[in-house]
Amino acid sequence: MGLTQKEFAQRLAGKVDYTYIGKIERGKQYPSLKMLERIGKAFSVPLGYFFENDSLSQSLNLLPGEVKDLLRDRKRQDLLKMSRELSPRDLDLVMQVVNILDVLGSPPRVLSSEEDWLKQTLKIALEALKKSLG
Repeated sequence: MGLTQKEFAQRLAGKVDYTYIGKIERGKQYPSLKMLERIGKAFSVPLGYFFENDSLSQSLNLLPGEVKDLLRDRKRQDLLKMSRELSPRDLDLVMQVVNILDVLGSPPRVLSSEEDWLKQTLKIALEALKKSLG
């Protein structure tokens, strides 16, 4: 992920010294199960990830490219997590907005948040979501 040991340690819940992370990296220290749970939560990976064997890693290669992309893309994962909290009605509204953007973007083009029509569409969708959430 390109993090320094210090940045990695700062992402973990509770106080963790970055030198401890370095010891784990060098194989001088094995993390406890509790520490693996903290790391897993901080980086959104299940505890089983740390106990994978090669056959499981190889089976991941059998997944469709879209799923592999999702596993690598933090923003998409965050979007999926947020979508779980939406009601079916709100999720339908978001899908309608996405479909509108998809139709308007055909053939594919880069949409700028500076375009007035896009600002208005997103503003209306956001206001509808706020009302439905309370």
